[in-house]
Amino acid sequence: MYFFATRFRIAISFMVAILVLALISTSVLANGRVTRFNLLSADPFLISVGTIPETPVAGNLHLTMKVMEKSTSTFVIDAMVIVSGTGPSERATGVGPIVATNNSLDPVFYDVNFSVDEIGKWLFTISIEADPGESDVIFEIEVVESSPVPGIIALAVLITLVTILGLSIRAFVVEQKKNRSRNLS
Repeated sequence: MYFFATRFRIAISFMVAILVLALISTSVLANGRVTRFNLLSADPFLISVGTIPETPVAGNLHLTMKVMEKSTSTFVIDAMVIVSGTGPSERATGVGPIVATNNSLDPVFYDVNFSVDEIGKWLFTISIEADPGESDVIFEIEVVESSPVPGIIALAVLITLVTILGLSIRAFVVEQKKNRSRNLS
């Protein structure tokens, strides 16, 4: 009976760990994790622009764009998309120009990665060259100070999961030792 109770506790511990992981995981999207796009008009195009992280912080930044032809409402998949940006002050290191690449899994998306080194308002110029014409649009991003809270939460969850796993393994080892002692007697 005790053997069953120990196995039951181990199984419950693993189920709790899997439940915690399922609750803290994020959804997977075709374009990465961009969930909110800003729609910008640049005749003859409509451009949807999203960032990862959604609230940009100083450091690495990912920009995902979709280009649509206004007159036909079709996505443009063979455009030349170039991104350049300026920071909030003279000290800020500028960005680009960088050519955005088509996403190989979904060619509707154009992706570019870069780094911003200062908190404040950044202005990005997105230049599009495609069959219907050429256009430029300005996209403003507010870069904010990063928060340590997500890192602290992730560390607490990790410590909790490792503790649960360690206690489960310890209970299993203790049960195995007891079974060996009974079998030897």
